[in-house]
Amino acid sequence: MKTRIIVAAIGLPLLLAVIFFAPVWAYGILVGLIAGMSAWELLRCVGGVTPRMLWISTASAGLMPF
Repeated sequence: MKTRIIVAAIGLPLLLAVIFFAPVWAYGILVGLIAGMSAWELLRCVGGVTPRMLWISTASAGLMPF
């Protein structure tokens, strides 16, 4: 729980800075990173997933905005 709060404390200002001050391509990269991290988290929660499948799905989720 403590880790999630630390990530939110760092991630929220970064997200707001990219949304309001960065160019459009940086927003696409940020969305890709968030999608990749979400895929990683969901597949880890499911359990029993091979590491290769985890990396492939995370990379494909991260590349979706492009």
